[in-house]
Order: sequence, then C-alpha cells, then structure tokens
Amino acid sequence: MRFSPTITTDRPPPPTRRNSFNPFAGLRSKPDDSSFFDINCRRRINHIQRRLDCYLGEISRNNSTLGANRI
Repeated sequence: MRFSPTITTDRPPPPTRRNSFNPFAGLRSKPDDSSFFDINCRRRINHIQRRLDCYLGEISRNNSTLGANRI
C-alpha cells in the first residue's frame, strides 16, 4: 500500500487544543452529544455555585471584622 499525501476522509479535523477549555464547544456538536455536554455543563455550574456560596458565606460572616483588619 503506497502512501498518498492527500487526505480522503470526510470527517472534520479534530478540535484544536486551543478550544478544548471552551464550555460552549459542545453546542455545535452532533445531537447525540448534547446530553453529555449538558451533564458536564451542569456539573461545572454546580461546582462553581458551591464555591461561590462558600465564598460569599465567608464574606458575610467576616464582614464585621473586615474594617478592623485594615490599618
């Protein structure tokens, strides 16, 4: 089998590494990937929301001592 320099596949090229962190990358994929994207997106949102709630709780608990720490 000889090597041919032309690519004869009708598949699109694989996604570049630059776009791998994009949370909206799954929106333009095939319909059967939408549930997988949905699960990942919800998991990421829940994780961020938990951290944000914890952070805001820390701020509200420490709000009375914030002014005393400044010089």
